[in-house]
Amino acid sequence: MRKAFKYRLYPNTTTEKKLYSTLNRCRELYNAALSERKDSYQLHERTQLQINSETGQVIVATMTAKQRVKAVSYYGQKRNLVEIKALREEYQGIASHVLQDVILRVERAFQRFFDGAGFPRFKGRTRYDSFTYPDGAGWKLDVEEQGNSFKGTLHLSKIGDIKVRLHRKIEGKISRRSRSSGKSINGSSCSRAQSRSLHRCLYPTRRWAST
Repeated sequence: MRKAFKYRLYPNTTTEKKLYSTLNRCRELYNAALSERKDSYQLHERTQLQINSETGQVIVATMTAKQRVKAVSYYGQKRNLVEIKALREEYQGIASHVLQDVILRVERAFQRFFDGAGFPRFKGRTRYDSFTYPDGAGWKLDVEEQGNSFKGTLHLSKIGDIKVRLHRKIEGKISRRSRSSGKSINGSSCSRAQSRSLHRCLYPTRRWAST
């Protein structure tokens, strides 16, 4: 059984700036990746098929888009992160698997859409409020017991050390680490006429990326 534990962080001024900078860059990346996927979905040449349920043969094939553009995939956008970090110096200060998790969020948003949910939406500051270290790499939590209380230090790759107040002991093995704009950790647009690559959405910076 999976449990969630939420604790308050107490970063110093330097570390807090890095936390918010990472959060803003992750939000910018999410919106750019979503924009690229949205363009690809709307412009990619798709075919709607009507199939005979008895024979399995195609009865009618109808094209639903006039333009032929390359489909954008989750793995393709992950590969683009290398080029993005080369073009945008600020992304070099963010752990790679944190950025990969942002791309995964976009992928999951589209999976939910294909399952019947609404079309994925762009995220403003109030709607994109966390980033995640999705595995055991890039972070470490040291806990020291002091009587009936616990004192912790969270080490985050590319960010630094942060003091943590633990109001209860952590049970089990931590699998994920998230940081939200509320200073807590949890253990458990650009409009275009044609589809553009993800790194072009991010370079140069668009106005929507800083809103």
